[in-house]
Amino acid sequence: TMYETMEPQLATARYERSQVWGIDCAESLEWRGWEPGGEYVRSLVVKNVSTKTLKVKYRLPATKYFSMEFPEPIKLSPGMSATVDVTFRPIKREQYDDFIEFTVPNGTFAVNICAFLPVVSVEAPLSLDFGYAAAKETMQKQFTFTNSGEVAVDFEWKVNEPFTFAPSAGRVEPGEAVHVNATFTPMDASVNVANAVCMLDGGLYSATTKVTGIGKYPYVRLTENEVDFGEVLVGHTKEETFRIVNQSIVGVSYAAERTSQEHDHVYRVSALKGRLPAESNDVVKVSYTPAMTGTFSSETFKFVTPGGNTATLNLRGTAIGPNVSLSASSLQFGSVVSGATVSKVLYIENHSDVASHWQIDAERNGTFSLDADRGVIAPRSTSHVTLTFAPVEAANYHRRMVVLLRDRAPLAFDCVGTCYTDKRRPAPMHLSHVEAYRARCAAGLLTPGAPPSDASRAPYEDEVAAQAAGSLTPNAVFSSLFEPEPLLCAITMDTADVDFGACSRLRLSEYKVVSVTNTSAQKLTVFWGGQDQLQAGDTSAVALAAAAAAAEKDEEEEEE
Repeated sequence: TMYETMEPQLATARYERSQVWGIDCAESLEWRGWEPGGEYVRSLVVKNVSTKTLKVKYRLPATKYFSMEFPEPIKLSPGMSATVDVTFRPIKREQYDDFIEFTVPNGTFAVNICAFLPVVSVEAPLSLDFGYAAAKETMQKQFTFTNSGEVAVDFEWKVNEPFTFAPSAGRVEPGEAVHVNATFTPMDASVNVANAVCMLDGGLYSATTKVTGIGKYPYVRLTENEVDFGEVLVGHTKEETFRIVNQSIVGVSYAAERTSQEHDHVYRVSALKGRLPAESNDVVKVSYTPAMTGTFSSETFKFVTPGGNTATLNLRGTAIGPNVSLSASSLQFGSVVSGATVSKVLYIENHSDVASHWQIDAERNGTFSLDADRGVIAPRSTSHVTLTFAPVEAANYHRRMVVLLRDRAPLAFDCVGTCYTDKRRPAPMHLSHVEAYRARCAAGLLTPGAPPSDASRAPYEDEVAAQAAGSLTPNAVFSSLFEPEPLLCAITMDTADVDFGACSRLRLSEYKVVSVTNTSAQKLTVFWGGQDQLQAGDTSAVALAAAAAAAEKDEEEEEE
C-alpha cells in the first residue's frame, strides 16, 4: 500500500473565506508613499470561486478619508469577478485605518484598508574612530550614510568640537548615499569622545554615530642643527643635506621660517613646508649661493609644527672670489731710444673653478700700450696681455696699472722705462727708485710731489721693503684707483675729461682749454704723453703732417 504525504495547507483568512463562502479577495488594501492633499485609488477584486451564483453586498468605510461608489448588490456567477475601487484622500501626515464589510448569503467578512506613514530611515555608521592625531592639526576621515527610507528627508548633523562634519546639512533622496568629510582637530593631548546626531526632517527622527579621537603632542628634530658651508666661490652653489625626523606616533606637518626678515637671499631650503607620517623622516636640502666677495653670511631657520614643537637650524658660509694671480708685479722695459718699441708679456692666471672677468684700468694706445685691455679667463686657465713701451719724448716713465677683477679685489703691477735720444739721455730709472720715493713719502720724510733731494735722509731698507709689500695689498690697490701716485702730486689739472660734443666733419670744432698747475717749488718739464701717431697706426693726413713737423723740429735742434 502506498501512502502519499502532503504538507498541510496554511489556514489563512483568505483561504478560509474561499472554502467557507466561496469568495476570493485580498485580505487588505495598503497605501504607501503618499502625501497630504493627494488622491490615491486602489482596486479590490472580488471573485466567485464556488460552483453557484453568489450575491455580494458591501458597506462603505466609516471614515471620510476612504470613499467608494454607492454600494449596490453584486451578482457573481461561478468563476466571475468584480472590481471595487477605493479612493484615499489624506489631509494630514498620519496613519489611517478602516475596513470594508462584505455580506454574502452565509455570513459577512471584512477587508482592512490602511494608509501607512512613509518609512523615514537612514543608515549611518555606529562609530567613527580617528585614532591618534597631532595637537592643533586637522585629521580627516570620510564615511557614507544612506537614505534607506521611502521618502526624501532633510538632514542636519550636530556634533561638538573638536569634530566637524561636512556637509553638515542637506537633502537626501530615497536610496541616495551622501559622502561626509569628518575632521578632528585636537587642541591638546587629550581623549575626545562625542555623539554626532543626524537630525531628520527638523528633529522628528534621528540617527547617532559615536565619534572618538586622541590628541598627541608631536616631537620633531633635525639630524643637524648647524651647517657650515665654509668658503664658496661667488656664483657657485653648494648644497648640504640633513634629515628632519618625526619621533612621535602621529603624523605631523611642519614649516620652515626665517628668524629674521632682513637677510642676504643667499640661502635656500628645499622644503619650506611638508608633512611627515608617524615615526618617519625626510631629507631636506639647503644651498648657499654667495653674491658678494668677502662677506660672511649667517642665517637661522626654524622648523615649526602647529603643535608648538620647534627645531632650529643655523647656516653659515663665507663668500670668496676667484683666485687670480699675475705673472709679475712689475715690468722693467729698460732704456729705449725714441721711436723704438719694447714689448713684454704679462700672464693673468685663473686658479679657480669659475671663469674670471678682468679689465685693465688704462688706455690701450698710451706710452705703455696694451694689445687687450679686458677679457674672460676660463676656469683653471691663463690669459696674456702684451704691453709695448713706445716712448716719444726723452724722459723717465712710470705707470701703475690696476687689473680689475669681477668678484675679487683688484691686482696691480708697475711699468717702468726710460727713453733717450742722441741729444738727451736721462739716467735710467728702475722700480727701486719708485719704491724708495714711495717709502720717503710714507715715512713722512717727503711731501708727495717734491724732489727726492728735499728729504732729510734716505729711507731705511726695512722702510722700503715694508712699503713695497704694502703697495700690493688690496687696500693699497683700491686706493691707487682714486688717489694719484706720489710722483704725480706736483701736477694738477682743472679737469679730468674734455667733451667736444657733436662735431661736424666739414670744420674744426671749438677749442677747449685745460689748465695745468705746478704745485711744487721747483721748475718742471711737462709734455703730452702717448704714442707717436704713426706708431699708433694712424696714417691720416693730420697724422702725417704732425710727423713731418716733429721731424723738422728735430733737424732744427741738430743744426743748433
